[in-house]
Amino acid sequence: MKFENAVVIDADRKVVWQALDSLDDVPGWQPTERRRPSFIAGVYEGKRSKAVIVNHLESIGDQQTRWIIYANHKPRRFFGLIGPFLRGPISRRTQSIMEHVKLSVETRLADSGR
Repeated sequence: MKFENAVVIDADRKVVWQALDSLDDVPGWQPTERRRPSFIAGVYEGKRSKAVIVNHLESIGDQQTRWIIYANHKPRRFFGLIGPFLRGPISRRTQSIMEHVKLSVETRLADSGR
């Protein structure tokens, strides 16, 4: 199951990179390759699926970054049978996580008086 999610963050790409590069402690996430400041790839192993995830950061203007996640999920066991029905929930969960990171980065910058 392949999909793509994106969000624009009102912050410089290096600031967004720092936030993503500190996600090593996310349960199940195992970064395998980093190309500073625009690419982090890795594997996520959860109870229901295993996924290869590529995070790409792209500068799109003055102090803005587009964060794109390309993911390829392979549902495990029973979830393989209902995989087509999981596409929407997995994509929405990914988008929610991205929006949370966006809010965190932008709030931190606002609090620092950027």
